[in-house]
Amino acid sequence: MNRYLLLLLSTTLCSLSANLLAQQHLPAWESTFSENRIGCIELGDDAESSISKLKHYFTVQLDSIPFGSFNNGKHEPIYVVRDDQQNIQFKFIVGKQSHKIDYLELCCPSYTSKNGLKVGCTVQMVKEIYKKLKTTYFYDYGLHIYPNKTNYALKINDDSWLKLGYEPFTYENATMDSIPNELVIDRIAILDKSTRSKKRKSNKKSQE
Repeated sequence: MNRYLLLLLSTTLCSLSANLLAQQHLPAWESTFSENRIGCIELGDDAESSISKLKHYFTVQLDSIPFGSFNNGKHEPIYVVRDDQQNIQFKFIVGKQSHKIDYLELCCPSYTSKNGLKVGCTVQMVKEIYKKLKTTYFYDYGLHIYPNKTNYALKINDDSWLKLGYEPFTYENATMDSIPNELVIDRIAILDKSTRSKKRKSNKKSQE
């Protein structure tokens, strides 16, 4: 074996050893979330370092469908985080100018907040956790519930409406009083509302 091959083999083994050592010292991933984070990823975190951190636990891919919000005519990139079985854990959006995470979307029912909120909760369960709620319907994104004074937007599962015999168009004018308690939450968005509001105003001015 020549000197070049020995050097290459030695470098490869050192790299593998360093990766294994780093993985051994990684903290266990926590399947929890709050109003500003999922696991150890938080709103406002640098995107590049967050993606590097996540790759120790999951597969991170740039979504083929860009997010619908424009910044000076450009789509914001949305990333999808999957486990070893290719199940989607959550998604996040990176600000085009800030390069920081400004939106998180939880898709996996294994994650739980400290007060018991999770994907898979019924409307009744949400009402028991939060006393003040409002609802808004979006033609592109469906019906959402907003707990008062939080960063959460809770997406109602469309199929849970259909199972109760409702047609999709019947809930465009839904209120919290009219929404059936059996409906299920299938996604939980976590967003800095002040940041998104400022961004929308900035985009509107740039389009005028």
